[in-house]
Amino acid sequence: MPVLILTALLATLPAACAQSDAPGTPGGQAASKITGAEGRGGAVTPSPVEIWSEGRLVHTLRWDELQALSTQSFDTGLTDAQTGYLLIDVLRQIGVTEAKAVTLYGRGVTEPVRLGWRVVANPANQILMGLTHKGTVKIVAKDIELLDRDRWVRHLYKIEIQPGSPQDNRAIKKTKRAEK
Repeated sequence: MPVLILTALLATLPAACAQSDAPGTPGGQAASKITGAEGRGGAVTPSPVEIWSEGRLVHTLRWDELQALSTQSFDTGLTDAQTGYLLIDVLRQIGVTEAKAVTLYGRGVTEPVRLGWRVVANPANQILMGLTHKGTVKIVAKDIELLDRDRWVRHLYKIEIQPGSPQDNRAIKKTKRAEK
């Protein structure tokens, strides 16, 4: 009987290992889940993310567009590392080099998350676009309070760019202080 159990365990072990989440691929997902065969256990192709500005759809970001970018990762202090593409690199790839702010909409967050451009553009914040374990796009960050683990934007479906210059934000704040 013990030989039968051991044989069954050895037969299922390779399949179980292949389904585990491996660090080093976007969102911690196993590489076979991203690039493998299509179908139920195969490749994950997340839904496109719409990018809007001034009430207009300016780009529909598809996951395959991100493949040209280099991946980054950070340790969460738990069992998994977060790996993905820097949000600033994604925005620059589609031609956004400056803005006042970026608002992120996800189905897993009750309210949109708005980040100033300086926060988004600062590589030390490591704001990454990766995959959730359910094969949807998420936004995670390492070092900023607005996006601690409980506020990560899961199931991202829309990014809204508020055009302008980051300096415009300072001018607005100074005006508001002067009015008080």
